[in-house]
Amino acid sequence: MTTELPDTAVDKARDEIVRVGTSLFNRTGFYPGVILYCTYWFPSHRRARVIAMFMSAIPVAGIFGNPLSGWIMDHFQGVNGWRGWQWMFLLEAAPALVIGVITLFYLDDDVRGAKWLTDEEKAVVERAVADDTAHQTVRSRVRDAFREPRVWLIRSWSPPVSRATSRSACSAPCRSWPRSPP
Repeated sequence: MTTELPDTAVDKARDEIVRVGTSLFNRTGFYPGVILYCTYWFPSHRRARVIAMFMSAIPVAGIFGNPLSGWIMDHFQGVNGWRGWQWMFLLEAAPALVIGVITLFYLDDDVRGAKWLTDEEKAVVERAVADDTAHQTVRSRVRDAFREPRVWLIRSWSPPVSRATSRSACSAPCRSWPRSPP
């Protein structure tokens, strides 16, 4: 005799698995990678502005992307037997995948490899980053990070903010998913 979970429990479990999986694979390495990449190209006094511009793209993407997602889910519902959320994932993933592959070949690993900079420009960028790195003091002990109050302040905000953004990003598509058969 098998005991089956009620449909609501199965649906909630599936929604939670998808939410956690989306959070892990969607954002895990991208943001730290962008920050690291910026350290190769910008001295710290310019890096803050560049990272702020990068981070400002998040709400701008939401302003334009959320209505687009809703429009896709509404207008493509039932086309070729697919649900709206399936079309949304396909249509929004395709450009990201194409741009990701192009970026893989376009972005240079370091300043020396940049074909689009002249030798003088490369020297200016390398000198600026090297001078900035030479003047930095590095704390290499992990325990120093745990003694820093700002680290604890940022950490205290991380779980609620991460949970809220993950839940809101997944809640609309998850609600329109087909429920388990009775």
